[in-house]
Amino acid sequence: MYIKTQGKAGTLRNLICLRKFLVNTDETMTATKFMPLIDVELRSAWPNEAQDFTPWLFENIDFLSEAVGMSLEAREKEKNIQNLFADIVAEDSLSGELVLIENQLESSDEKHLGQIMSYLAGIDAKRVIWVASNFRDPHRSAIRWLNEHTREEYSFFAVRVRAVQIGESPLAPIFEVVEKPNEWERSLREAGVAASELTILRTRFWETYSKKYPDTVGLSRGSTVWVPMFPDKSIVLSLNVGKNFCGMFLRGNLGADNQELIQFFAPHDELLSEHFGENSRAARGVHYGSWRGIALQDEAKWDELIEWMEAKRKEYLEVFSEIEPPSNLSD
Repeated sequence: MYIKTQGKAGTLRNLICLRKFLVNTDETMTATKFMPLIDVELRSAWPNEAQDFTPWLFENIDFLSEAVGMSLEAREKEKNIQNLFADIVAEDSLSGELVLIENQLESSDEKHLGQIMSYLAGIDAKRVIWVASNFRDPHRSAIRWLNEHTREEYSFFAVRVRAVQIGESPLAPIFEVVEKPNEWERSLREAGVAASELTILRTRFWETYSKKYPDTVGLSRGSTVWVPMFPDKSIVLSLNVGKNFCGMFLRGNLGADNQELIQFFAPHDELLSEHFGENSRAARGVHYGSWRGIALQDEAKWDELIEWMEAKRKEYLEVFSEIEPPSNLSD
């Protein structure tokens, strides 16, 4: 609002108009109501850690991805590792690294810290995310010590989980990183350049594959494309393209129990091994894999790689035509 007037009378009128404007603005502003952000007891959101929180985090892992700066894809939950059960095993789709996620709805404790150390001895994961409602100082110090004294390829995170609400709004999750590796943001920026280039290559590769065999694979920006072996998708063939090698392997659908998969494959081991070699990486959830030492960056060999992958895919399907679908694989 601007009124151009002259003299004292004009100045007075300007002041009166300004006062009216400020009063009206104040009334408008006071009409907007603001409510405080309230922390809610975590058990109100997820009554049971194993039955409620772990499955929810498995299906909504993007919340955690954004907090830690990774592109996480949940792979398995309650994974059996040396008679202990890791809450979630995920994969960072940009780097291809396995990520171990251990969560609890209470404050951090020695039990979960010890379990993390045990899991690392039994799984090929170099990144660990420990989620808890709060972290005690000794446990924050332990995570800090691990980041400072383990090899550079290992990364440890302590992440606080909160459930919040405004008024009567739905609950919202918040993940706050309280401990992380030194120079993590800088490494993310540096890795982001290489990762974005790798993502572009992967996208172009799958586009090339899809143009040649449109009924086989869809478009993807990630390292893997899944091809179901059975109509119920209980077992899938994971086609994988990586920096140094490419190939495929059998695995369960998201959340499948790996021990149940091993039991299912056991009666068919002779048939599967005859075609695809020994099931040597079964403990890691990678079953009967076939690999070629062709790097994704070697674009001159893409046609050769696609033809090999397509022939192998058909071989897997042909072998599985002789196998009855499982009836008891849990999700």
